[in-house]
Amino acid sequence: MTLETTLPFQYPLAMMSPEPSHSEHSHVPPEDPVVKASRREALIAIGLWLAAMLYTITYCYANGYGRPVESLTFVLWFPDWVFWGIVVPWGICILLSTVFAFCVMGDESLGEEIDADPAPPANASGEPRHE
Repeated sequence: MTLETTLPFQYPLAMMSPEPSHSEHSHVPPEDPVVKASRREALIAIGLWLAAMLYTITYCYANGYGRPVESLTFVLWFPDWVFWGIVVPWGICILLSTVFAFCVMGDESLGEEIDADPAPPANASGEPRHE
């Protein structure tokens, strides 16, 4: 039994060859601007999340565990390590996310717009129907 008889459809021989031909690498289509912008925005969002997570975990671990109760102080009704390790970074993330959403992210053209109200279908004589 050969490969050709087991497939329900036929592949072109270039797709079945183990080594790509030179013509496949010579023409690489340009990247879509929407994909490029989306990738950049996703990397920024992931970077912001990662930085906030690393700061929060590090600060809270270093200042919240193994600490004598007598050294505990409160800031705006929160234990100091909770305020500086969770509340403040959360507020900064909200502020940076808002700035990012309104100033950095942008609309990209998705191509030609399709008319939402198409012309009425033609009648048997080929003229548009008027109702």
